[in-house]
Amino acid sequence: MRKNGEAGGSPLGRTLARRRAQRRAPSAVGLAADHPCFDCAQCCRYVAIEIDAPTAMHEYDYLIWYLVHPGVSVFVDFDGGWFVKFETRCRHLEPTGMCGIYETRPVICREFDHNECERQLGDEPADKWLFTNSDEFLSWFERQRPKAFRRFREWQSRHRKKRMPKELGRVREMAPWPPRETARR
Repeated sequence: MRKNGEAGGSPLGRTLARRRAQRRAPSAVGLAADHPCFDCAQCCRYVAIEIDAPTAMHEYDYLIWYLVHPGVSVFVDFDGGWFVKFETRCRHLEPTGMCGIYETRPVICREFDHNECERQLGDEPADKWLFTNSDEFLSWFERQRPKAFRRFREWQSRHRKKRMPKELGRVREMAPWPPRETARR
């Protein structure tokens, strides 16, 4: 099965797409088949935004909120930086893996150092910690920061009790609860 944006489902299709890309590659690119970026475009398939390391209870709660969304992960790099990562393909990435706006691409793309690409790491992990769902994060949180985790659970409990009646009232006003079956005539 092929993913969106990947050229050709078969080995022949991928080979032909690579050859077309080599012919179409702007001379400024000069991406020969032995260039580390050729046939990769991994950096064009996500956006990562640096965030503050969580210290307050609501910040831990934000991390959980991020992680309950498909295609969103949180990672900590080896320098201790925290990031939210959104799996999203650049709209200018062509099926061949080439950039459709290479000459006018954003500065962040121009300045990206292919030596820092995850593909260059081989078997080494790209990140110190990677959380792809809230359970992974909560498990890590409990192991790595047990005191903060206990405070967080207490904060959640207090916050839930405080908000629950008000929220339930609002929801009940919007729709009858529990749902009632309507009789057909």
